[in-house]
Amino acid sequence: MNVTTNVIAESPASNGSETSIVRHAIDHAAHSLPAQGPITVFVHHNTLHAFENLHFEDAVEASYYKYGSQPYWPESRYR
Repeated sequence: MNVTTNVIAESPASNGSETSIVRHAIDHAAHSLPAQGPITVFVHHNTLHAFENLHFEDAVEASYYKYGSQPYWPESRYR
């Protein structure tokens, strides 16, 4: 018996509608999730993906030449 089957079998709503079964399964699964808020910023793709074969600093420099982007903040920004 897998986890989904166990959740449905334990569900007080197992004789009810599909909606109530799904709701119970979600409530059951929610106990395993962290209690943090939503993530407001998420980077889903490595922007240096095409340069993975290079060392990090070399990849940043190569992307600067290819994309014309500023690879690092100017020194004055760190002060």
